[in-house]
This record gives sequence, C-alpha cells and structure tokens, in this order.
Amino acid sequence: MVKPINPELGPRDGPQYSKNYRDKNIDKAREYNKLYQREYFKNNREKYLYWQVKGRALRGGLPFNLEPEDLVIPDVCPVLGIPLFRNVGGKRPTANSPSVDRIIPELGYVKGNIQVISQRANVMKNDASPDELRKFAEWVRNTFPH
Repeated sequence: MVKPINPELGPRDGPQYSKNYRDKNIDKAREYNKLYQREYFKNNREKYLYWQVKGRALRGGLPFNLEPEDLVIPDVCPVLGIPLFRNVGGKRPTANSPSVDRIIPELGYVKGNIQVISQRANVMKNDASPDELRKFAEWVRNTFPH
C-alpha cells in the first residue's frame, strides 16, 4: 500500500482511487486528485517539475539528461523578481508559475542549459531574439523614464 502524503487524504491506492469508485463518483475523485496533486506539489516541487520537463523532452524529441536535483525552484523569479508558485487546480500556468527555460533551446533539457524562471519571463523570452529584447528594453527605458 502506498503511504498517503497527507493522512487526511488517505492512501493513493485506497478505495477512493479505484476505477470503479472513480466511475461512480467522478466529482469526488476529481476533488481527491486535485487535493492529492496540490499536496504532492507542495512536498515535491522539483520532482513534479522534473516529470513535466522529461515528458516535454520525450514528446518533442529533445535531448534530456537532467536529474530531479538539477531543478532548483527559487522562491522568486531571478529575471523579474516575482514570487514563484504553481497554479494548483488551474488548467494553465500563471505568470508566477515556475517554468524551466532552455538557455539555448536547440541543446534541449541538459545540465548547464536550464534555469527555473517565472512563466511570464519565459514567455517574454520565448519568441524574441537577444537583439529584439535589447531593442525592447531600450524602448521601455525611453518611453517610461521613471
């Protein structure tokens, strides 16, 4: 039997998680899974992010040689200085969600080529070249001089 992360939730392989129970009690099963995932993420933030990134690398055919220990989630985004937290129960990440950035995208998810930043910073960086980002920064500095 799998030990529960939170004793109030019960074991992951308990009756509330069986297929038969889920089919008859879909709303309760969804709520149980949401609570379980929230609790799991709080206790295993790096491991959770690791499995997300590994799946993304496999689906995209990208190089991958990371270990869970390679993903260190800081309390604040090193780029924007905003707190990092996961949108538990939401369908999409928020601006504050931790996101694994590939410094040189073509190299994939390999040691020395990743950093954990906010989703907002990663989206900002995603489509722009360094030169475009410098031009944008210059425009912001000139347009909003405060």
